[in-house]
Amino acid sequence: DATAGIKGIEWQTGRTGKSVGVAIFDHVRLDGTNVSRATLHNAGFMQRNLITIGSMIAVRKAGKIIPKVTRVVSGEGQPEFPDVCPSCVAETTLEQGGNENMLELVCNNEDCAAQNISTLCHYLSTFGVLGLGESRVTQLVEGGVVATPADFYRLDLETAESCGLSRRQSLLAIGGIQLIPAPEKLDDETLETRIAAAKESKKPIPLWQLFATFGIDSAGKAAGKALSDHFGSFQTIRDASVDELEVVNDVGAKTAQTIYSYLSEHRDQIDDLLDFVEPELPKTGKLTGQAFCFSGGFPEGKRHWEQQVEDLGGKCTGSVSKKTNYLVAGSGSGSKSVKADKLGIQIILIEDLKKML
Repeated sequence: DATAGIKGIEWQTGRTGKSVGVAIFDHVRLDGTNVSRATLHNAGFMQRNLITIGSMIAVRKAGKIIPKVTRVVSGEGQPEFPDVCPSCVAETTLEQGGNENMLELVCNNEDCAAQNISTLCHYLSTFGVLGLGESRVTQLVEGGVVATPADFYRLDLETAESCGLSRRQSLLAIGGIQLIPAPEKLDDETLETRIAAAKESKKPIPLWQLFATFGIDSAGKAAGKALSDHFGSFQTIRDASVDELEVVNDVGAKTAQTIYSYLSEHRDQIDDLLDFVEPELPKTGKLTGQAFCFSGGFPEGKRHWEQQVEDLGGKCTGSVSKKTNYLVAGSGSGSKSVKADKLGIQIILIEDLKKML
């Protein structure tokens, strides 16, 4: 950990409307890089620890990547929370979360630009689109050509260039959206030809992954996989009642209501998106019925191997349970391997998995 004194606090609103304070301090050295910013978790964390300008905090990198405040060395008084959203200037409110420690500062404006940009970026990253970051999405939103995920697929050179993108930038952005592999390695003419061909067909995406792209609060990939397994089609999920959603594993009463409300309120937007994407059911193959959990690091990336397993009908989970058949251990696999060993779950290496594939 490194210790730093807070010199300022900036506020950022995310896709769920929650505004989070970011501590600004003189840079400290962490894992070989200079760090001068760290999120302050939520309003409740700030209030309990008397975090304000002048407070001393201890910072470390979570997973050696994201700067995180681990503890407060000394608090300086009750924090002051902004009365308006830093993005849209709508009124903010302090709301209690799932427990008494989760006091949140919330912007309730559904048309908040920050929420929309964050939601669109979440859609792209969860879908697997590369090379289109927040700054580029902001350009497209502020240019008036993108407001919903479906609008990404309507983009052409003319509309992208109208937002200030160069021809090359426009081609790379559209190429990324159309899932052209390594578009930056192609010349403009070749890339334009491949984009035209890619636009002729819908983009296939596993049903669970499509559900996760929506960014529904507390209902991500795990809920998407559980719903996919339980209902078997996207239309059946959309037609399900709150009671029918609630009985699904990994979906409780509160999450069921959240899912039902989202699917109802965004029905037209989802219909529009389905003109461009095609949800696919889980594949079947020689690994059907087998559940895998990957732990640790893999040179090719964990998602590479999860995709291999899923293409053969296997199921990949983010945690170890009695339903897990195999724990695939990579470098640095720790607590998951310990838990798997205690539960008597077979622990294998990538070399073993390759033989199964």
